[in-house]
Amino acid sequence: MTAQMMDGIQINGIKHDLACEPLDPYIEQWKKSHKIIKKFTCTACWRGYIAEWEILDDKLYLTNISGIKQFKMEPYVTISTLFPDSKENIFAKWFTGTLWVPMGNQLQYIHSGYASVYERDLVITINKGWVVSQNTIENELPKELYL
Repeated sequence: MTAQMMDGIQINGIKHDLACEPLDPYIEQWKKSHKIIKKFTCTACWRGYIAEWEILDDKLYLTNISGIKQFKMEPYVTISTLFPDSKENIFAKWFTGTLWVPMGNQLQYIHSGYASVYERDLVITINKGWVVSQNTIENELPKELYL
């Protein structure tokens, strides 16, 4: 699989990349009752969208979805398509899992999904949209790259 374009997340007013797809569980449920035709998907974005997120007051919010039209998905999925009754940021109560936020310089590019290695990973555990914990992992170059 090709390395994937990342969603974005704002934490403490700073924008970061997000190396996971917290909207995916919601879209999978949504697709069961809506017809979606994928005409073309960029190999660098198999999911067909880029989402923007924010952590505010220990809650995860979806703030924007873009890129759908350029990836030729029909119907064009937007926040108002997925959440027709919402007028503002969407509390991600459907998401329980781990957010991976790569930080610092890229140490190693890996041409697969979100596998590239960065100096640090901020790991945020989410339970039904609420931040449960945050940990920072310091990464090193794999030893085989030192040779």
